[in-house]
Amino acid sequence: MDALRGAIQNNWLITPGMADAQDVRIQVRFQLDQDGNLVGNPEATATGGSETAQRVLMSGAVRAVRKSAPFTNLPRDKFDAWSEVIVNFDPSELM
Repeated sequence: MDALRGAIQNNWLITPGMADAQDVRIQVRFQLDQDGNLVGNPEATATGGSETAQRVLMSGAVRAVRKSAPFTNLPRDKFDAWSEVIVNFDPSELM
């Protein structure tokens, strides 16, 4: 799961100097099939910061999930553990 989260965070781009970005926390939920493909659309929620910063960062987090898929390195015998994924994003860690 750490590798999955790391791959997504590596694809998450934050615009330097965006106002309020360091105060925003993003959570993205998504489901995967047994081959590691996305099932449906990732759902993002945000707290903190301005509404504009939340919208921009949520959009970027969802794009990062889509860009990272399919997740082919997940152990098939642990499908129950990774079929539904929640990833938390903290922009302050990347600024």
